[in-house]
Amino acid sequence: MRLSFCRYLQHGVTLIEMMLVLAIIATLAGVVIPSYTEYQQRQTRHAATRHLIQLQAWVEQQFITTKHYPSVSDATDLEAKALCADCQLSPDYRFEIQSGEATYKILAHPRANHSQTDDPCATLVLYANGLITSTSSNASCPLPQDRAKSGVLQTLKRPA
Repeated sequence: MRLSFCRYLQHGVTLIEMMLVLAIIATLAGVVIPSYTEYQQRQTRHAATRHLIQLQAWVEQQFITTKHYPSVSDATDLEAKALCADCQLSPDYRFEIQSGEATYKILAHPRANHSQTDDPCATLVLYANGLITSTSSNASCPLPQDRAKSGVLQTLKRPA
């Protein structure tokens, strides 16, 4: 009896078992890959907000030194001219400083063909009062929506 059992012992996997394993792997990949992409976008967005705050400190320092806010249209100006030597800016965003006489805002635009192109928050905006918003109206963006999309700077009075 025992000898006949060993004769039919299987030495491999069946096609059904292989298909079951592939189906499980495909299901897991379908769930894990989008979650990981979303995680990467969140982390990169968080790094960009830190860089916005670094730039804000630099802008405030420039105001103390020169009595006016700087206006820089691209991070290459910041890096090439060594304007903000301590700033480590994200390569996934293009940073811009728009300033007026009494206020400023710093924008972080996602660069084309980078990981943040599909970010639901789109452009990040840091105002002089410290408020960080997004230009996106996407409900999945955790940042508040930017109400001043017209390009007009918020007018905030500087303490005398």
